[in-house]
Amino acid sequence: MAKDVRNPEFWNKFMQRPEVQAAMRSKLKYESAAEAAQRTKLDKLERKQRRYEIMNELMKCATNVKHLISPMFRYKITQQYLWKVLCEARKEGLLFCDKLRQPQVYHRLQAIKAEITAGPYGVAGWQAEEEVEEDLMDKMVVEADCIPGGIDGEAPDRKQVLDRREIQGVLDFGQRIKSEGNEAFMNENWEGALTRYCQGDEMLKNFAAEPHLDKENKELKTMHRQCLNNKANAALMVDQWQTALRAADSALKLKMDDEKALFRKAQALEGLGRTEEALEVLNEVEEIAGDMDEEFKEQILDDVRERKEELKAIERKAAKDFNSMFKAMGDKQVFGSGRFLADGTSPPPALTGAEERKLKRIKATQTSVQEQEEYRTAKAKYELEQRRAGMAGLLLSAGLFVPRKSKSGTLAVPRVHCRRRVFSGGAGLRQRLARGNGLPELQLYSVHDDPELAADIFRDVGFVLIPGAVSDQHCSELLAGCQSEEAEILHRDPAGVGNRGHGRYSLGEAQSTGHLLHRAEWASLVDLEKVTPVLQRIFGKSGYVCAGAGGDFVLPNTYEYQPLHVDLDFPGCQKQSASPVVTLNVPLLPLTWENGPTRFIPGTHLPASWQPPPPALEPEAWKLFTFCPIAAGTAILRDNRAWHGGTPNLSQTSRFLPNVEFAATWWCVGSTDELWRNPWKLAPRCMPRGIYERLSPFAKHVCRLVVTDDPSLTYGVREGKPIIDQPKEPEMPTPNRPPFGYRSADRTRTLTKAQAEQLLEDSVLQQSGLSTESWSAGVCLEVLVCT
Repeated sequence: MAKDVRNPEFWNKFMQRPEVQAAMRSKLKYESAAEAAQRTKLDKLERKQRRYEIMNELMKCATNVKHLISPMFRYKITQQYLWKVLCEARKEGLLFCDKLRQPQVYHRLQAIKAEITAGPYGVAGWQAEEEVEEDLMDKMVVEADCIPGGIDGEAPDRKQVLDRREIQGVLDFGQRIKSEGNEAFMNENWEGALTRYCQGDEMLKNFAAEPHLDKENKELKTMHRQCLNNKANAALMVDQWQTALRAADSALKLKMDDEKALFRKAQALEGLGRTEEALEVLNEVEEIAGDMDEEFKEQILDDVRERKEELKAIERKAAKDFNSMFKAMGDKQVFGSGRFLADGTSPPPALTGAEERKLKRIKATQTSVQEQEEYRTAKAKYELEQRRAGMAGLLLSAGLFVPRKSKSGTLAVPRVHCRRRVFSGGAGLRQRLARGNGLPELQLYSVHDDPELAADIFRDVGFVLIPGAVSDQHCSELLAGCQSEEAEILHRDPAGVGNRGHGRYSLGEAQSTGHLLHRAEWASLVDLEKVTPVLQRIFGKSGYVCAGAGGDFVLPNTYEYQPLHVDLDFPGCQKQSASPVVTLNVPLLPLTWENGPTRFIPGTHLPASWQPPPPALEPEAWKLFTFCPIAAGTAILRDNRAWHGGTPNLSQTSRFLPNVEFAATWWCVGSTDELWRNPWKLAPRCMPRGIYERLSPFAKHVCRLVVTDDPSLTYGVREGKPIIDQPKEPEMPTPNRPPFGYRSADRTRTLTKAQAEQLLEDSVLQQSGLSTESWSAGVCLEVLVCT
């Protein structure tokens, strides 16, 4: 038959074929536009349900698997393969995470990722078509990133699933936070304990172990519940009833019959005035206690009975007060006919509104003034007693003074020729430093790209480390500048006597201006990309200014420790919760156990701290609390009020540590065009205009109080004043400053009997409980004085 479709014979023969006859007899089905749209909608809903099932299973997988799948999950080719794997896992009775660990499945996922990222030569086009429901995909991404609540709050709380090694690190850190909170709670530091427990709660609630790690999941759940119970208990101590209630409810979600959580929930409800609900919760505690051992049962029931009696007493008192109020209102005819006069008007008040307000103001002022005066008197008495007890105890425990009975009680009598200990060099010192030099867990205080966290760590311990803040090229330029300053200084001090102890020099103090802001190397440290955001959060909205620059260096083979000291010990600085002055140090070479890293005592910047003890009183462990090991270019931000000091440099090269000081604007005293570094000393304007103009706009703003246009100002190592330390004439300490400052390295003086009597009359030693009876004829004492 001809195959010419234009020939009628072709169509006659075609219609006689059996398959054509069967097709003609079948019923034709037509699909409308509405039906097509409905079918498309059902297909989308089916794909959506599959995506959610896959996503729920992925949340139980290890982190490395989620990192592999997350970037390509939006592609259809990935979803189709994962659905196929999920169906196979269900048929085989395997967990989805175990199925994904199989080599052929994992390698196929890697191949899909390679195809997707291959660009125009792969399946990134039509074969890997993206889903069209953009809003849905955004919500899924949010859920996959474990953000509680999702975008619109409809997603369940997600936890990051960790493997055995990762979850063990979380458990160890959680145990540490919990222990610190328990220690603070035992010391009745309720706020500190609550802060630690809150940190533990925020961390533990975001993690979970893989499903097959039953032991780790159970341990994590138990630790989280204990942390929540402790959080509720600490919140109760500071009357934060809502916080305590939320913590107790969260603990009950983890264990419904937790008697501690129920009891603390009842206490929180009582504090909120919801006594009926508190009684219901206490009844639940009684029911739970019935199934416990007799020992715990009796103790719990006693606590419940005591709490119920208090609640009933509160209700009785509230009812009595309520009745008294209505009785008083009835006596005054508030609801009777006496409310109005015969003509229907209200009776005039005994006092006018202005007279009532004036009377209340007079009473409040009198009460306030009296209470404030009583408070100031009690506070001054308490501080005097604490100062006496602390000073006498410090001197007696140090061995600098010995107790002696007297008519006026036990006195602290000075020993003759008390000296401080000096560590000698040698193999013993080298072995001791090599074995244990460095602050414990120093890496915990190192923050890379989180200014908020860095500022929080700084406020807690007094310092923070920011790795990589200064580049290698920048370190090389700074090192060259430090070496040139070292050569100038050693030219004037060839014996290496030092101006901070033997072999130890302050770069700033050696300058004619007291600072090194005339050098571009130091000025470049004012505005560092990784440091400036941290400083802005430390100082807050009030801002800060540059107060100077310098640093120090230690010559090789220096075996002496520098005594602990503070860089800011003026009256009032320790009473501030915020840091008045912050120093930025930058090591130019890696700090190791042998090249003289700075030692630092964490936490000594807080208001409770005073002057550091003399070397004779230092615990041996403090000599090993050093900033090491630290890489070159790491920024060290430290509070100037904290205790710190130098350590031996046993290496064969000098150790340089340049710095820049920043002061809070609220701490600087003076007009807007002057900067006072402390209440007595005006910071000199020592940055030349040429250096200033090369700075960034923000650095110019920070350095606005140190720039100068004075052409007669001289720079460099000072000529007219010796670099090395010289003994000063004895001067009596002022009553406002403690004689035991321990700020300099080896500055001592000997007091005769007459000077000692004057010292005891005018200084804070008089306040420590010592008297002139403690000085015998011919006895003299060497004391360290703050200069």
